[in-house]
Amino acid sequence: KGILRAWGYWWKGYAYSRLGSLYISAIINDESGTGITNGNFADHNSVIIEANANFDKATAILAGLTETADYDFVFKNIVPSFNLNTRIVTPAMWVRQINTYKARNYLANHKVATMTTVDWTTVTTLAAAGMVKGVNSF
Repeated sequence: KGILRAWGYWWKGYAYSRLGSLYISAIINDESGTGITNGNFADHNSVIIEANANFDKATAILAGLTETADYDFVFKNIVPSFNLNTRIVTPAMWVRQINTYKARNYLANHKVATMTTVDWTTVTTLAAAGMVKGVNSF
């Protein structure tokens, strides 16, 4: 169940990351089951905050998971085979991927010319905790 919840939060984080980075505003909609989208547009900064909040929820779930035969079974069945679903993304690898995406969100949504030392430290810290050689990704 945890891997499925993390999967959902990962994709919400990814989708909001794309929307917040590409558009000046987008709709943040967490109303499930209604089939109705609200018409409340949020500025791109709020959308990026929502993206990172979903990544954080996925990270919290992944912290409680370990790679087991059950984990591998679910992983292979939710990742399409054309995406090499036999290369298991372990919970730790998944968290590294999330950190890389959060570093990307930060860098892509700040003007480099106005970034401070604190901003660069944030990007560097996230990137250092991100993808490394040998880590599988989606």
